[in-house]
This record gives sequence, C-alpha cells and structure tokens, in this order.
Amino acid sequence: LAAETHAKEAESRAREAETAAENEARAAIDRYVDTVLEADLLKDERFQPLRTKLLGDALRYYQIFIEAHEHDPGQRRELAGALQRVGSISARTASLSDALSSFAKAAEMFERIVAENPTPEHYSDLAQTYNDLALTEGAFGRQEAGRGNLLRAIEIEERLVAQNPTVAKFRGDLAKHYFNLGWLQRACHDSAAAGSSYR
Repeated sequence: LAAETHAKEAESRAREAETAAENEARAAIDRYVDTVLEADLLKDERFQPLRTKLLGDALRYYQIFIEAHEHDPGQRRELAGALQRVGSISARTASLSDALSSFAKAAEMFERIVAENPTPEHYSDLAQTYNDLALTEGAFGRQEAGRGNLLRAIEIEERLVAQNPTVAKFRGDLAKHYFNLGWLQRACHDSAAAGSSYR
C-alpha cells in the first residue's frame, strides 16, 4: 500500500511538472508573438514575408496545443486563450475567416468560463475577445455585427471598472473599446456617435 501511494504521488508530481513546463512554453510563445506583432521594423512592407513566416511558426504551435487539449476541461482557459491567439495571428496574415471562427469559439468558451467562475480576470478575457472579434468583423465589412460585440465588451468593462475602481488595466481597456467603437461607427458613417465614443 505504501509503495502504491508513493507511486501515485510521484505520478502526480510528474504531471504537475509537465503542466508547469507546458505553461512556461506557452507563455514564451505568447511573448514571442507579442514581440513580432509590436516590432515596428516588421511592420514595414519589405518585411511582411518574414513577419508572416514568424507568425505562421507560432500559429502551428497554438494549433497543436488546441488539438491536444480540446477535450481537457482543466485547460479550458488556456484553450480559449490559444484560440484567441490563433484569431489574432490569422487576422494579421490575411485569413480573416479563420480569425472570425477562432474569436467566436474563444468568446463562446470564455462565456462558459465566466458562468462557472465569474472572476474579474475571466470577465476581462471575455471583453477582450469580444473586442478582437468586433475589429475582425469590421475588417470583414460586418460593421453592424462588430458594433454589437464592442457594446458587449464595453458593458462588461464598465461593470469591471465600477467594481474595481483602482485597477488601471480595466479603465485602459474600457477606453480602448470606446475608441474601437468610434472607429466602427465612423465606418458606418455615424459621425455623431463616433464623436461621442471618442470623447
């Protein structure tokens, strides 16, 4: 019995170590993608093929992660985050339909997460996903759908700001959502509403 208990404890520690290593690897890929997306040099038209290749390498990592964990309830938030990353990369590599699909799946998953565990962090994840989905819809010519999803993001973020007035991130995200709403309203030729959102 003691040997069996020892073996189970060793197996549990091994699983925890494997999960920790996987989380660190994913965090490193997240930082890599952020660097590629934000690097001014790579935004130059001359470097678009390189930027696309670098993002494509990361995209394959996220796709493998999603396939490996799509039925693992313990990895639901990480899976939703990976879907969000796939959406972000796809939107920047001229695959808007893939981006829309990934953001929609991520939003659906974050909705389930907040229903089960309504923490501010989970609500923030959901609002960000609706924001990204809305911008992709706008780029796809679906401004009305985009406005609806941005209003969802704003509603969530307004509540977060009211409940957490000292958290600067939530205020900053709310301002970003209003700015993006103004952009979509301008695209719909609603200058008055856009001006209100910008203010």
